Amino acid sequence: MKYYGIKIIGSKKFVNQTTKAIDLIKNESKLDFNKIIKYLKIIKQSKSSGMVLDKAQYNVGNKTAYYSVEWYAGTIIHDTHHYYLHKVKKFKWIPKNFEKHEKLCVEEQIRFLKKIKVEKQAIKHCKEMIKSKYWLKEKRDW
Repeated sequence: MKYYGIKIIGSKKFVNQTTKAIDLIKNESKLDFNKIIKYLKIIKQSKSSGMVLDKAQYNVGNKTAYYSVEWYAGTIIHDTHHYYLHKVKKFKWIPKNFEKHEKLCVEEQIRFLKKIKVEKQAIKHCKEMIKSKYWLKEKRDW
């Protein structure tokens, strides 16, 4: 299914949750909405979450998709920003840039989450994510 030009691949439940997250972004932040419809081509249900930069594809694990619509929307913004930094700004996703890349994407995610007034625990979690160096972990299940 295509939604605002983004191909969504997954179960009916996943497609429904994804369209809700996109609608939340559209209704709360025109800037973020315009960015995702310009740069994100595919959102695909997967075993874990992460951006496939060469395809402009966001793979999404169930823990991410179904935690909450608000959280999921924030992750869409986060991962689209990875693509934007890598492909548009030419700040490549390479080992020496991983930490700075993640910090910039988490900042985008936090900005959006604050705008939609999510619970403070979600903001705190985002800030703590950087300390965990999650991007270096082999096994990811989110």
